[in-house]
Amino acid sequence: MRLPANLSRCSFLLMKNAFRKILALIVALVAITCIAIAGAAIVRLVHENGSDIASLFGGEEASVPETGGQPASSLPEDISAVLSDGGDVQTVSEEYYAYSTLSADEKAIYDRICSAFLNFDKEVAIDRCDRETLSRIFYSVISDHADIFWVDGYSYSVSAAALGQKLIFYPTYTMTAEQKQDYEAQVETAVSGWLSGMPAGADDYAKSRYIYETLINRVEYTEGAPENQNILSVFLNGKSVCQGIANAAAVMLQREGIQAAVVRGTANGNAHAWDLVRLDGEYYYFDATWGNSRFLGGSSQSKTVSYAYLNVTSEELSTTHTVTADFAVPDCTATADSYYRREGHYFDSVNHTGLGGLLKRAYSSGEGQCSVKFSSAELFDEAKQYFITEGNFGLYCPGLSQVYYNERRDMLVLTFYYSNPAGG
Repeated sequence: MRLPANLSRCSFLLMKNAFRKILALIVALVAITCIAIAGAAIVRLVHENGSDIASLFGGEEASVPETGGQPASSLPEDISAVLSDGGDVQTVSEEYYAYSTLSADEKAIYDRICSAFLNFDKEVAIDRCDRETLSRIFYSVISDHADIFWVDGYSYSVSAAALGQKLIFYPTYTMTAEQKQDYEAQVETAVSGWLSGMPAGADDYAKSRYIYETLINRVEYTEGAPENQNILSVFLNGKSVCQGIANAAAVMLQREGIQAAVVRGTANGNAHAWDLVRLDGEYYYFDATWGNSRFLGGSSQSKTVSYAYLNVTSEELSTTHTVTADFAVPDCTATADSYYRREGHYFDSVNHTGLGGLLKRAYSSGEGQCSVKFSSAELFDEAKQYFITEGNFGLYCPGLSQVYYNERRDMLVLTFYYSNPAGG
């Protein structure tokens, strides 16, 4: 039977349209697959003094956005089912600072990541979490848990948005679980030994001072030191850079019951790390790296402890440091537990007799140095003029013919060093 010409033409057009639809569907599936592949991303910690973190996303290199110390609210509103492979885990971080800055849903992701690190999990599946939020949570974990030395970064893959966003987090381990246990035992021995000299009945301030001095006296600032981005460089080798020193400080402070978190930022324009600490319920900044005279003055000079960066305020720190932490930081305004206030070395008026008395006691006891702080640049300049330029230190230190000094005018700190301390 022969079909009419117009019916044959109609059938051909129907077949042609169906073919086009099938072809379009194939193209769409290929595009979705490409998007899923392009969604893979790798983020790694860059070593040496907290250098910029780099990420690869969609084949292009970009910097991980900094939050300027403020928490980003980039998670979707409804992420109650945060974990796609088992739900929430028991937190071990309730008392940690960075953890406290997160939302409840972000804390659930933090807990899962922290648990993965502690258990050497190979991957963690997380629903509906963007890469910026993931980066912020990751750095919150390692800022709180500075004792995690076996992780140096992570990678992740993310599915196509058309299929529903799903992120798979892959920790980057630098050693096996067995090696980690062996190093942990060595670290535990070292930390216990370093803290064994803690004065009995020490309060928060005394604990912080002891740890500050111990790190400066025991650790050499050494660029290129092995494992310098974690605590192994400090406790096993005694050589590190700011990141390792800040991590070690946090570990020791936490061991003594003091809340501490490692803070990232810059100092004099260079990448740097230090600590945020809570003493007697108030927050301070603590930088044992900048307390080491050899860090700023060079390895050739004798090592001394500078107290200019022991428990300082945000305003004091801002003269040299800039915070670029991945979590919100408090405005540190307390001064009660600063070194100069607690030790009676702070002057808010002209007081030659008081300052002279401090110089005499330090000289007579053989301490070798005396550091004082002033409330204004005018008082700083007046004291420097009277005691150093005019040479009146000799009135209070009989027998002392020469004194050396170091000035940190940005911190309004003046430190006197005795060449021949009376009790030395």
